[in-house]
Amino acid sequence: MTEAHIQVRTLKELSYYPAHPDRTESTEFKEIKKEFKAEHATCWIGNGYCHGPIETHHGIIEYAEMNGIDWEKVKKDHPNVDHVDDKDQMVELCERHHRGKYTGIHNMSYPIWEMQKYMNDETLVKFEAAVANQLKLDEAAKKGPRITASTISAKDIEEGEV
Repeated sequence: MTEAHIQVRTLKELSYYPAHPDRTESTEFKEIKKEFKAEHATCWIGNGYCHGPIETHHGIIEYAEMNGIDWEKVKKDHPNVDHVDDKDQMVELCERHHRGKYTGIHNMSYPIWEMQKYMNDETLVKFEAAVANQLKLDEAAKKGPRITASTISAKDIEEGEV
């Protein structure tokens, strides 16, 4: 059996964005945000570690990608989505799960991001401890090489040493 461990990796992502208008909020997008606010929308992850205001995320097609999308292909998988600001492709997220370092959809792979929603309590606590520890390491790295990732083990986190 593989023991519990933390895996830190660098994901190099390549995206191509066709020419598109500068990002502005369309009237429809503004209305969707108002509707979600009136509905008291909460973070889709909703795992008890939410932080910051609720933000609206384009869950299927990002704004910058809209001019390179074949919307007929999208409709095959998402029949109610036919343009970038369609409400059926929006996801409400707290700031932490939208743009947060190590926890936000814009900063990690989708499978790892989504897993935050479904972790059991024990695993979630350990994941959050690892995130907090990595943020400390990042901060320390800005000040100089005093702490390295190799000095922290999964066992340290499990035993509450960090």
